[in-house]
Amino acid sequence: MKQLWIGLVLAASAQTVSATTDLAATLSHETQELTSEGISRITRFQERFLRTSDQVWTERLVPLQARFVTSGHVHTSRCGKLHMLPMSGKLITRQANGQLKLQFVQPLSQTVIDTEARDYPEIGFDNAWDRAYYLIDKQALQRMRKTSRPSTAAHASWYEQETTGQFTRVLWSDQYQIPLVIESGTKTGTHLSRTTINLETMPGKQMLPWSQLTNMQHRDYVDLLD
Repeated sequence: MKQLWIGLVLAASAQTVSATTDLAATLSHETQELTSEGISRITRFQERFLRTSDQVWTERLVPLQARFVTSGHVHTSRCGKLHMLPMSGKLITRQANGQLKLQFVQPLSQTVIDTEARDYPEIGFDNAWDRAYYLIDKQALQRMRKTSRPSTAAHASWYEQETTGQFTRVLWSDQYQIPLVIESGTKTGTHLSRTTINLETMPGKQMLPWSQLTNMQHRDYVDLLD
């Protein structure tokens, strides 16, 4: 079940950066693996990403040709099943008390799947606002070494951290308070993950996905386990 949580996902000047910067982007994920049998595997997928001061939304972008049959499941109104969760919109809301609420949104069936903190280990949600909002742990970023690797993006710098046999590299935008590229892998070249963040125009408030939930039915995550 931990694989269900994939990924999981700007009004500022160059001198003054807002701590709560609204942002829209497309996340492009690519993973390359080389097995001991000499087989190379490449996995790619994309997500829509939106954030405001108290909401973060991620949603898998499914190619048209994959919307009808995937892994033997026909995508009809049979939503609400566990196998549909990876393709559901994921809404993380930071509540007034600072606690996080995770919901899965399935527009096809007009259903919102509500979860509780007890469900997070099963789902694979780490309950960390920074990692949802910034896509990385900002404290970990502060421990990384700033490098001289050139960047074509304005007000963005590369940071790097190396451990035994592993590396993480982040192209961090001070202007938008988000990484533009995240790379991690093994020094031997057997594994490489790369996420590219392409910034887009922020939709109007009425077009934000969480503004469309008013008339949807709600179900508890635990009910899907029956």
